Amino acid sequence: MNKFLKVVGIWSIVAIVFSMSLLAPMQTQAAGQLGLISVLLKATDSETGNNVYAVSSQVPYTFVKFTPIADLEIDDGIKVTFTSFTDSVETADVTVTQNAESLTKTVVASGGSGVIQIEMDSATTGSKVSPVTVKITGDATDLVTPGSANTYTVNIEVYDLGADAHFGGGDDVLQDSGAAGVIIGTAAGYQIGITGTVDPTLSMALTQIGNDTPTSTCALGTLTKDFVETCGYDAKISTNATGGYTAYIRAGGGLMSGANEIDKVAEGDDIDFGVEEYGISSSDTGTDIINNNSGTSCTLLDHTTTPAMPADPLTNGGGLYVDRSFASSTGTASNERTTVCHAAGITAVTPAGNYTQTVTITIVGNF
Repeated sequence: MNKFLKVVGIWSIVAIVFSMSLLAPMQTQAAGQLGLISVLLKATDSETGNNVYAVSSQVPYTFVKFTPIADLEIDDGIKVTFTSFTDSVETADVTVTQNAESLTKTVVASGGSGVIQIEMDSATTGSKVSPVTVKITGDATDLVTPGSANTYTVNIEVYDLGADAHFGGGDDVLQDSGAAGVIIGTAAGYQIGITGTVDPTLSMALTQIGNDTPTSTCALGTLTKDFVETCGYDAKISTNATGGYTAYIRAGGGLMSGANEIDKVAEGDDIDFGVEEYGISSSDTGTDIINNNSGTSCTLLDHTTTPAMPADPLTNGGGLYVDRSFASSTGTASNERTTVCHAAGITAVTPAGNYTQTVTITIVGNF
């Protein structure tokens, strides 16, 4: 349901509260010989991209980084154990890099329990104790997060695989180890709700045409049968209403002098010199009041004989004085100007007098 804010002299303010939740996985480093341990579960192929933290979800890209203490040599093995994860990781899914060199390796199947065993078939030509990155590129089942929210351990172990150069040969020797923790799911205590309030704003200033000088009068001057006389003002409107605003004008009565009234112009007719008629136009389009191009047009038509000015009455089809729209927007607005132009013509027999009328401008914001 839309909320409306109406401005008529006294401003009403309604607070709108926006909220969002911010979730992010965390990593912790456990004690161990390996240095600079990090485990990143990523939705995109970037170490700075969005994290994957949902339960029972595919991890498209995993980056396991560590610095070995002992040299990482040919026939060594790297075992990465993702506690409570499931996997179907194969050799083609894994890359191992050290010193920007991609090392050859073989991944040994481990029964889908989240244990990735990597047997090294080559070694770097550079420092063998420099940082190592194990990257796992997964499809729908290669690496899947646990089914419940919690903090899970990822263990990293580096082995000398012995003479057979394979895991499980009975001569594997653990050289380095370490661990990191990853948060999966929306476990209590791992969420922070961020809230903010943006108050609705709706303002209007009535000014002289084309400038910011405030005005509360519109003087048609001395009316004669020989000319059309005009006067105008700008409604300068601002709002942060996403649904925009509508501005209305309403007259308390006709252009009167005592009991005498200057005739109202017919809907969509022109104000002509030598004819008794009075009405208004707007520089906006698509509203109840007819468009008259701009504030410049209003000024140029003052005290002229041609061209005639298009205008509408301030009454509806039943002759009643009602709110009639003269300006609108479909979104937020900053100092939008709409010119309202009043115009009148008279005949030689229009009764003499001081003719006056009071109009009220109202704006309604669609929040």
